[in-house]
Amino acid sequence: MPIEDVETLIRVIASGRRPELLLFWGHTAKANDVGKHVLSQWWPAAFTLDGLTYATADDPQARDPAAWLGLNLLGFALMQARTALG
Repeated sequence: MPIEDVETLIRVIASGRRPELLLFWGHTAKANDVGKHVLSQWWPAAFTLDGLTYATADDPQARDPAAWLGLNLLGFALMQARTALG
């Protein structure tokens, strides 16, 4: 069952299942390959948003942190699930 919202996450954890989390640190490749480091918000992957080009996913957040508040849904979902479970 895919976990796509907070309610599902809470039900899954309450049922005793522990979702697998991908934990990573850093944005520097250890080898010349694609790995979890490319998921870093600092990985150089340019994109355009509202007519502005950004070098990394962190750039628009750094430009206007208030506009991005709350967009880390997984982090907030995990905190809500933990609170709900006591």
